[in-house]
Amino acid sequence: MDIVMDAAVAFLAALGLLAAMWALAGKWILPAGRTGGVTALVRAEGNAAELEHTVDGLRWLNRSGFAEMRILIADAGMDREARKAAEALAEEDCTVQVCGLDEIGTILRNG
Repeated sequence: MDIVMDAAVAFLAALGLLAAMWALAGKWILPAGRTGGVTALVRAEGNAAELEHTVDGLRWLNRSGFAEMRILIADAGMDREARKAAEALAEEDCTVQVCGLDEIGTILRNG
């Protein structure tokens, strides 16, 4: 029984060490956290089925400290429901912005 317990503890310790190394490597490898000038452009059209999932993933990168970016949702013909969902995402997080395709250049130039 002690052998099983020792093996389990060793496995969990190795897993914890791997997770810590993964997090540190992410901090060193990802340059986005240091540059501050990154904009993620999410093109959304139709019902934008994956929009919320995509934006949540990008927001997670911001919250976790792995990146620091502005998230720009470009409306490439979203339907009414998708546009409402995009605007709701922008209202709950100041790093998210919704715009039309014709506005992207202006937004990027003006920061």
